[in-house]
Amino acid sequence: MRTIKVCNILWVCALILMLTCSQGCGQTSEDTLSQKESYDFTLEDLEGKVTSLSQFREKSWVLLYFWATWCPHCGKSIPWMEEAHESYSERLKILAINIGVHDSLKQVRGYKRRYGITYTILYDKGSTVSKRYHIRGVPTYILIDPQGIMRYYSFSPPNLKRFIE
Repeated sequence: MRTIKVCNILWVCALILMLTCSQGCGQTSEDTLSQKESYDFTLEDLEGKVTSLSQFREKSWVLLYFWATWCPHCGKSIPWMEEAHESYSERLKILAINIGVHDSLKQVRGYKRRYGITYTILYDKGSTVSKRYHIRGVPTYILIDPQGIMRYYSFSPPNLKRFIE
């Protein structure tokens, strides 16, 4: 009986340790990103237009928003994303990158229509860009300054006013 209790306690401790680590391991603090350069990529939008991250260098901030249609938190992010797109359109380019996992291009197009999304959506077929940026969950937000340096990486939206204004 005592052995079962000890095993149960050890399992609970291991679970708590794993959950605590996953909270911090999946996210990178803003401080550690202060000199981390972004990776250039080229993807197509839903109409087949090619977009590269480098085309915005020295022109504007870029928010990479990694998401999926099946993610409930991503759906809840749409109003925030639309507000950011409208409020910061002169200084910020939003690139919403569908991670391409369990989503077809047809599903992503339907999702955009259904929710009236106006910001740019790119489709990451094969998840090559998602893998390059070490995306471990969605939604993930990465804010890149005009010099191409990542300034924010998190599962929560950044405080754009703090960075851009």
